[in-house]
Amino acid sequence: EDCVLWQLDRDTFNHIVKEAAEKKRQRYDAFLSKVPLLSSMDAYERSQLSDALKVETFEQGQKVIEEGAAGDKFYIIEEGLCVATKGDTEVMSYAAGDYFGELALINNKPRAATVTAKGD
Repeated sequence: EDCVLWQLDRDTFNHIVKEAAEKKRQRYDAFLSKVPLLSSMDAYERSQLSDALKVETFEQGQKVIEEGAAGDKFYIIEEGLCVATKGDTEVMSYAAGDYFGELALINNKPRAATVTAKGD
């Protein structure tokens, strides 16, 4: 049986990939510029941050971070809600544009609370 291939020339490929990357960067920059912690960054710094960001999706009820665990990630909520608890006590809620996890990175200490995804 024949082998059927699709091809894309270099210029088209580069144009599409660069355009997609630029659109992603612009979307992330618009969002990040509204995050208070990052508002002092200039566009170039936010662009670098945009390139480093990875999207993680959590189901409702899933733990994002756990109290007492080592912290190696900082989170910014793009959409949905999260709730922080210490033991069984709710201590904070987070929505789009809010962030958490920075203290464990800054202070090099274990997570101070458990944060759980709550959907939207």
